Amino acid sequence: MPSVASAIWHSLSNERSKCSIGDTQQPGRMKRMKQMKNCFQHRSPAVTLAANALDLALPAGAALLKNRKNCWVQLAGHPGSFAPAGPHTIWKKRLGKENSETLAYKLLMNDITKDVIPKFYREVEYNDNSYIEMEDLLQHFSDPFIMDIKMGTRTFLESEVSNSTLRKDLYEKMIKIDPSEPTAQENEDKAITKLRYMQFREKGSTTSTLGFRIQAMRVPGKPPVTDLQKVKTKEQVSDILAKFLDGNASVQAKLVKRCQEIRRKFEKSDFFKHQMEVIGSSLLLLFDRSNEANVWMIDFAKTRLLDKSTPVTHRAPWAIGNHEDGYLTGLDNLIQMLSKPELTKKTTQDAQVAVPVITPHKQTTLESPHTKTTVTHHKSTPTLEAPHVKAAVTLHKSTTLEVSHEKPTLTAVHTNGVLCTVQDSRHNNISVT
Repeated sequence: MPSVASAIWHSLSNERSKCSIGDTQQPGRMKRMKQMKNCFQHRSPAVTLAANALDLALPAGAALLKNRKNCWVQLAGHPGSFAPAGPHTIWKKRLGKENSETLAYKLLMNDITKDVIPKFYREVEYNDNSYIEMEDLLQHFSDPFIMDIKMGTRTFLESEVSNSTLRKDLYEKMIKIDPSEPTAQENEDKAITKLRYMQFREKGSTTSTLGFRIQAMRVPGKPPVTDLQKVKTKEQVSDILAKFLDGNASVQAKLVKRCQEIRRKFEKSDFFKHQMEVIGSSLLLLFDRSNEANVWMIDFAKTRLLDKSTPVTHRAPWAIGNHEDGYLTGLDNLIQMLSKPELTKKTTQDAQVAVPVITPHKQTTLESPHTKTTVTHHKSTPTLEAPHVKAAVTLHKSTTLEVSHEKPTLTAVHTNGVLCTVQDSRHNNISVT
């Protein structure tokens, strides 16, 4: 007896084969398209991110779509290039005549990296267009946090910049972004090459300096942020990563571990080590409130197979003809930045516990499971000293002192000029010694 999963797959395959025969199924297809739109309209706000892709009119019935854990989300990439195909898969539209992404997925399904890449099912021809059917990574999460990070020190193909023709349109684009960028000769020519423009464009982000740039981010309950390509400094990147992690150190550790796994597999892969130029690929970071977290390599539309005699380190600087892409340079830097403990450090507030009334020049030591703090009492100003912080407060009626440091925040509460309690935000009992 076939499993439920195989039955669904069989049903989906039959429906697709019927709909690919011709236009005789148009009325049913239009009905399904309307049902798909209704699915999107009655789900979470994240659904609207991908609604434009419904114009693909994919042959996935509403009965299949409603079983999805999430309606899918598209944060980056060409609008309308993705759409749901079933409970666990999506279709990605092939842009242009190149089938390099299909070839890359087929090869990588037999590679050591297959566990860090979406599962590839097949290439589908439908309504004179080609689609790749692959695993829907969102199925593993509920209302997820999502981040798309474009990898590499170069995001354009060598073939895109091989033409040395001077172009006025690219010069106009450049001065529109930064009028001070062109050289005196370029201003005289009022034209630049495509290579010059592409390199200028990448200087406007962290692509050229860090080997990665954050493309887009989604945090549950907030509008998606998709204008991050011009973030230029490490400090800005750290701020964005901190917002994304939302103070969750457990998730942070899982994401770092997964990125390290991707790096190990990438370095051992025969395909990536010797045969592939990886351009425009992304890392997709996902986690949810249950602390489920993972990272995948995605988007191989610009990945090109190389001659085996052309070794690529993925870390060496790029020069025309050497096919270096800087992917591992970016991954090294991302792991380093994502590992910083301060990304998930949060100011905390502490448990209330009675302590002795202050007497002049008395020293009291307060201990909790997370910190040991010495309170030195003077006639006018009790001083709280803890690891990485020293602060003082003058006695006033109902004064509250909050101290931020790597340990839980201590709050000294004064009533009628007397220190009567010390609180910490984790609500742990503090003993007095």
